[in-house]
Amino acid sequence: MFYKEIQDFWYDLYGTEYALYDVHMESSHIIHSIKEAANQIGELFFKTAPLLRSLDDQTLLSLGFPKASFPYLRLKTMETESVISRLDFAVADDQIKLLELNADTPTFIKELFHVNELVCRHFQVQNPNKFEEKKLALALKHAIFEAYNELDRTNYPNVVFSSHDTHEEDKLTTLYLMKLAGVDATYVPLSQLRIVPASTVEEGQHIEAGVYDQYGQKIDVLYRQTYPLEHLIEDEDPSTHEKVGHMLLTLAQQKQVAIINPPSAFLLQSKAVQALIWALHEQHHPFFTKEEHHIIETYFLPTYLEEDPFIERKQAFVKKPSFGREGDTVEIYNEDGIKIDEDQHKTYQEYTAVYQQFISLPTATMKTQTQTVEAHIMYGCFLSHVAVGLGLLFIGVIVFELTTKFNDRELIKKGNVAVALKLWGKGIGLAIVIFTVWSNSLNLVDATLWGIVGIITQVVTYWIIEFIMTPKTSLAKKVEEGNVAVGVTLFAASIAVSLIVAGSLTY
Repeated sequence: MFYKEIQDFWYDLYGTEYALYDVHMESSHIIHSIKEAANQIGELFFKTAPLLRSLDDQTLLSLGFPKASFPYLRLKTMETESVISRLDFAVADDQIKLLELNADTPTFIKELFHVNELVCRHFQVQNPNKFEEKKLALALKHAIFEAYNELDRTNYPNVVFSSHDTHEEDKLTTLYLMKLAGVDATYVPLSQLRIVPASTVEEGQHIEAGVYDQYGQKIDVLYRQTYPLEHLIEDEDPSTHEKVGHMLLTLAQQKQVAIINPPSAFLLQSKAVQALIWALHEQHHPFFTKEEHHIIETYFLPTYLEEDPFIERKQAFVKKPSFGREGDTVEIYNEDGIKIDEDQHKTYQEYTAVYQQFISLPTATMKTQTQTVEAHIMYGCFLSHVAVGLGLLFIGVIVFELTTKFNDRELIKKGNVAVALKLWGKGIGLAIVIFTVWSNSLNLVDATLWGIVGIITQVVTYWIIEFIMTPKTSLAKKVEEGNVAVGVTLFAASIAVSLIVAGSLTY
């Protein structure tokens, strides 16, 4: 069978068919539209995070956050709010509507970033996620070192990826992420972590407060991708009944360990955050710009903390827990407020309920091992943090434009190929340097500094060619006049120099 050839993949999860031997085709227009929607919505959520941190405890409680999480909800340990998050969409009749954001512990990571590529190759179709795995690897590595930098330590970090080793999907997903990150790291099951809440002395040796692996080494960065924070805060040692979850988060608060996804990801996990965003939108609140209100109107479904608005409007709605996963505890009501369907599991019924306008998911015919079925289609789109590299590239292009006496963009608009070659030769050259730096640097500061070196190198290269190698010829004037040969020469020189610089930065 095809899936048996994929290493460390749970295609039959606990004896149940998990991965279907089939593909669902979608237009490039819809795929592009979903990605665009995801990026815009992600920015809205990340903008809302500081507002959430400013709310009082009573308001946070009304949004469904467990009281036990309050000491850690306002903890900001990284620049990014969430390293990996997933937005779920319903797409029907050319409408894209957000169902929810999974900011803390999103699943389906290996399936979409890795397995989907293999499936698409097998069925000889285009993979909509092509190259996304490399972007994820980049985001993972730099999130690890960004988190580590906040600890103000100088040694190479002891990075540990952890999960429940008795749960096949969790463990294999965690191992996949560890391998993909490309850093020196080890896997340690959650049960083998040791938490030392305060400095102590054991057998004559001083033991610092912190989290330790099974070899007694202090952990700097703990990656807990599949362990939800709402479970973590309730976690107890089975023998001592100590609140080990609280102890771990307190150590993160004290900068004794860095945790990924960071605690701020949990702040966005509550589905009640969508109700807050929708309430601000209905009030035309100036917290959101006119453009952001348009995004909310376009992509969000009306969401409230009570069912009354839907009862009054005679609209069907969904009741779901503020914290819940995989449809557990979800109930569907018709326009008369009568329950017409529900999930049999009630794991999350103690959490605050959120009410969202019902939208039908589109269906498609899919093949299972035994039969053909009608399946409901939901679209998931991941967000990962790679902003600094893009920012450097944008800044670099602006700097390149400022080093010329003419307006690059205006000449390019007029069809000047030579100027386009000169400018984007530098841009591509800088992208090569940034890619190499981000693939090998130890932290964001390191990556940013060497990215700036890449920008300076491209500018100096141009000046050397212009004023030293060709002193009697004004290359700038030749390019401005549209001399394609000169444009190609500068393009090639930029690429050649960037490859040399990039090679020297591989450490």
